[in-house]
Amino acid sequence: MNDKKDILKKITNKSNKIIVVPIDYGVYKGPIIELESLNEVLPKILKGNINGILLHKGLIKDNYQLFKESKIPYFLHISALTGLGNPINKVLAGSVSEAKELGAVGVSMLVYLGNDNEGEMLKMLGKVSREADEQGLLLYVMMYVADYKYNIFKEDTSLNSVKWAARVGYELGADIVEVRHPDQPINFNDIKKICPIPLLIADSAKYSEEEYKNLLNDCKKSNIDGISISKRILDPKNTEKILRDIDKVFG
Repeated sequence: MNDKKDILKKITNKSNKIIVVPIDYGVYKGPIIELESLNEVLPKILKGNINGILLHKGLIKDNYQLFKESKIPYFLHISALTGLGNPINKVLAGSVSEAKELGAVGVSMLVYLGNDNEGEMLKMLGKVSREADEQGLLLYVMMYVADYKYNIFKEDTSLNSVKWAARVGYELGADIVEVRHPDQPINFNDIKKICPIPLLIADSAKYSEEEYKNLLNDCKKSNIDGISISKRILDPKNTEKILRDIDKVFG
């Protein structure tokens, strides 16, 4: 466990915050336009003031030398589903041992609470948590509350649900928990009280530029431990500007 604390220090910036960039969209969302310029923007992202990248094994293998040279820590994202089926029925498509072989500092996975698949996903979380502890790798868990009924996907971002999700991630062995931004005005410190491990808030591509900048500043001023940057950073028109915004707030 002490080794994990050392790894956490390595992925924390000068402001004692963690800024990560997930690039796990290709499996769930498919060939979205933001991925078409990935070869152009990924090297720029890896030179920015960020602390980690989350991505599936194919991208790690294809960009292994780039990651090795950049020295930016990366997590192997091991849960998966496609948007062609049930969007909340996550399964494991990777393992902790694969993450270690690929040089990752940890594994990441997404768990949806509040639906019929919750039990199976919590079983996966328990299994991965044990294996991550055994291998000395970090476990980063995106904990969201959502259901899928009558072909409608709906997330619950009420404050109570967000706090509940954060607590579940903490109690079931995550080292870092990511949750949604609550859908009501909130002092982030209130969420942090329920989750004593590193807690990150997910940025959303739906946010306006003002909302996104407010999230950065709120993170800097509160006890929240960091932000997961949305896919907006993968748009070449936005990449360098967002990296400058992050550097301005946390550099």
